[in-house]
Amino acid sequence: MTDEDDPRTTIVRADALLLAGRASEAVAELEGATAEGVPRAERLARLARAEAAAGDAAAMRATVRQIQGDAAGTGSEIANAFVLLGDLEGELGNRDRAYEAYGRATEIDPEGNGLAAAYAFATSVGDAHRAGTIRRRMCQNDPAAAGCDTPTDSPE
Repeated sequence: MTDEDDPRTTIVRADALLLAGRASEAVAELEGATAEGVPRAERLARLARAEAAAGDAAAMRATVRQIQGDAAGTGSEIANAFVLLGDLEGELGNRDRAYEAYGRATEIDPEGNGLAAAYAFATSVGDAHRAGTIRRRMCQNDPAAAGCDTPTDSPE
């Protein structure tokens, strides 16, 4: 097998194209890949990220639905797909859709990383009130978590 035939090479090329700001080319690279040897969920997650970077929200959402369909019956994998959707909606500037996706992730898998992702997003966009609300909920779920012994930054 040559490096050209190695499915990981496709992933590396797509990642490099994304870093170079050539998202449409990364999409084409990933769509054209058979990617045997690369887990389908990994390839689809990268494809969704490339589609979001290319500004194609509809294609990104369709790809995330494929990830969710593949994970049918596995709560944590479906929740992780919703976290990915939240991250990508946030990157596209769709705050409400991002929070909605993080909320669905938390509903599906309360022990998963939906709340942490929502908190990170709220903090990154300067939404102090929502970040405080999410942090309080995180501390209610796990009072021993780091930072839960200090007051929140936003009012009750």
